[in-house]
Amino acid sequence: MVRAEDIEDIGLFDGLKEDELETIAALASRQKYQPDDIIITPENYTTYVYILEDSNDAVRMEVPGKDGEPNLVVHTLSKGETFAWTPLCRPYVRSTIARAIKPATVIIVNGMGLNKLMEENEHIGHIIM
Repeated sequence: MVRAEDIEDIGLFDGLKEDELETIAALASRQKYQPDDIIITPENYTTYVYILEDSNDAVRMEVPGKDGEPNLVVHTLSKGETFAWTPLCRPYVRSTIARAIKPATVIIVNGMGLNKLMEENEHIGHIIM
């Protein structure tokens, strides 16, 4: 279970009120990943937004290599960083791979539910976008 306190310091939600955070927390869950687990790829469709909850440098973002070349690491995430947020912005297409490089706990927010919430509540939508 994710609580409002668990997401209050996340930059994506900075400026939201307690009751708004509680509504978003109800759309969230946690997932644990082990080293070398693939969290997302450009090929897999998902409606979730991901937030690294713990462990600085536990997840890295990679751009797939072309013609057998190795993937290019473009970013290593810090605690509290949001990634794979494409369900919030059209055209909803992913271009990167997220890979765990050490044990990591990730908060996963239902992107479709979050989109609906942002449409219904202008304050939430303004803050997040």
